[in-house]
Amino acid sequence: MRHFWLAFAVVARRVRRLARADSSNTLKGEGTMCKVVVAYVAIVILCVFLLVASAQAGSVWINGYWDSKGVYVPGHFASEPDRDSTPTVSGLQSYLDNDLKPDNKYSQDSTYLGKFSSNPYDSESISNPYGRYGNPYGNTITNPYSSYGSTYSTYSWKNPYTTNAPKIYAQDGTYLGKLSSNPYDSESISNPYGRYGSPYSNGLMNPYSTYGSPYSSQSWRNPYTRSSPRIYSFGK
Repeated sequence: MRHFWLAFAVVARRVRRLARADSSNTLKGEGTMCKVVVAYVAIVILCVFLLVASAQAGSVWINGYWDSKGVYVPGHFASEPDRDSTPTVSGLQSYLDNDLKPDNKYSQDSTYLGKFSSNPYDSESISNPYGRYGNPYGNTITNPYSSYGSTYSTYSWKNPYTTNAPKIYAQDGTYLGKLSSNPYDSESISNPYGRYGSPYSNGLMNPYSTYGSPYSSQSWRNPYTRSSPRIYSFGK
């Protein structure tokens, strides 16, 4: 923005000089006036160009999408997220502490199944085959013979008929749908017509959304973040 104002000042100074020359020399008024007009047009073009450039600097283009409330958000520029940033407050912990009470509809004990993440170095990531939650030999979602990875288990994401698949929550506490291969469950991320599986919503399946962009610190597609969504099972 500083460069914009410097360029504007230079052009404006030139216009003032031409204007003074016009007022002191009426015999050459027409030629000088043309120069003044051209200079003003140049200012307008320069302003538009530099404003657009400054708006795009350090920004990324976000395609239009449907947010979690069903409202369409038009395409726009946004500041590129800091890959090293982490949320300071976790709404998810508040949810677990305050909402999962005995008198709540989710009164069952919850089981933490790790982070829905593509980071192979995060110890809690399901993409880490050496970690507790990505180990293909433990009771994890990556074990095809476990309660959470078998195609026959009621609580497994691989069962295409179950409605009790694990649920995904963002670090800020936002519910992001079920980690499920059931394309007919309205809450499944495998349902492209559902709220949580739509590639146009602010969800996991939209590569331009907060939770689906490879640049967002809260996205499962960001291979560097440690703040990706978490997976919980509530039925066992």
